[in-house]
Amino acid sequence: MLGLGWDPQYIRTWKGMAMLSQVIVGAVGGVISFIAGARFEQFIFWSVLIITGVLLFTQITNLTNIVEAKIPYLGKLRLGYLVVWCGLIGICLVIEFFTFITSLIYILLNFGLLLAMGVDLAITWRSGGAVSGNIGGSTSTENLESEHGGYGTI
Repeated sequence: MLGLGWDPQYIRTWKGMAMLSQVIVGAVGGVISFIAGARFEQFIFWSVLIITGVLLFTQITNLTNIVEAKIPYLGKLRLGYLVVWCGLIGICLVIEFFTFITSLIYILLNFGLLLAMGVDLAITWRSGGAVSGNIGGSTSTENLESEHGGYGTI
């Protein structure tokens, strides 16, 4: 039909584990912040749950290739999403740490979410952001040889 498959092995990769931990922490933090009424944390946790959940679903179902064919800059959008949300979580952590407005559970959840998103950001940056776009990818000799016809012809 659309060439969709089901690849649960993706969750066993580092990137899959980072995305799954973002979804889990986002769900737990979203429920706790909904009960406690913390608005900024609600926005962060629920948006991470929804956005990363959709991205994880597209990776598991191999839908990412189809979407990237229609939207070639999807990898750059994902990288931008990770950078902006890491910044928002960092702001939230600074506010919570220095003002002690919320409990220790928010600090731990935000730190765990920042760690998971940081790992995902590092993996995304090193892999080039997307399959089609090279954002911060490696410059190994294999890439130089395949892209430019030989060694040292940059």
